[in-house]
Amino acid sequence: MVDNFVGRVGVGAGGPDKLRRQDAVHRTYLELRDLIVCGAMAPGSPLIERRVSDVVGASRSTVRNALQQLANEGHVVVSSIGDHYSRFFVGPLTIDEMREWYFIFGALDGIAARGAAALPPERRRSLADQVRMLARAHLDAGTGDDPQYDRIQHFDAALHGCYVQAGGGPTLRKEHAALRPHVDRYGHFYATALIRKLPSEIFQEHCAIADAIAAGNPDAAERAAMTNWRNATVRFEAVMRKWGERGNWEAIGGQHKDGGSGSGEDVVASVPERGILAADMS
Repeated sequence: MVDNFVGRVGVGAGGPDKLRRQDAVHRTYLELRDLIVCGAMAPGSPLIERRVSDVVGASRSTVRNALQQLANEGHVVVSSIGDHYSRFFVGPLTIDEMREWYFIFGALDGIAARGAAALPPERRRSLADQVRMLARAHLDAGTGDDPQYDRIQHFDAALHGCYVQAGGGPTLRKEHAALRPHVDRYGHFYATALIRKLPSEIFQEHCAIADAIAAGNPDAAERAAMTNWRNATVRFEAVMRKWGERGNWEAIGGQHKDGGSGSGEDVVASVPERGILAADMS
């Protein structure tokens, strides 16, 4: 029934050709977003349609629509030149923006933890055991002489994701997923610069979330989750003040605050070295 309805709407609104164009834009949007999040497209870099088209193998009109969607979500910055021309730039990484993204994300995470703590006893205890298991795996991945940065990020996302899926409703889960790439982007750039060993307090913060969920204490669960993200903000801010913001400029096309130029030509940059600590510091 739903498929038939969608099919009728699709044909009435432009038919298969329009659906294919929309699909191409979405695929291009996802590919560009992934390149931005992982750092392959450096903060502050100009996104020239022709160059981007060559990179992703899509038409310029498809790239333009995908870039506009990325701009609407805050991954890309738009600078208008006159009345009919716009330039796109990869969004900068700044302390103020990081703080805002992390506070919003932490609030959603806290609401989900609150919902998880209100689940029936058997369900929430099983969920708490899963959070503890992932917290230990997260800590182990960041312990030793050679931290496994990709695994740290993987376990961090899995840990928060398990109680978000269990305790959050459809709207919260949708917003949480939409914000996650912004949070991950700061992890890719700055996490490896923090330390050579995962801070033990992160493990304790994760366990506090699990304990509150197991105890069926919604207030404590929400508070523990939000505290974890607030502390992550403090940890990242310290790193960013030491290592500098990325792609931040006084005015687009002018001099970057971090010393770079806003008029560079490379669309795709090297993925930054990972010397810091991976994941969101959460």
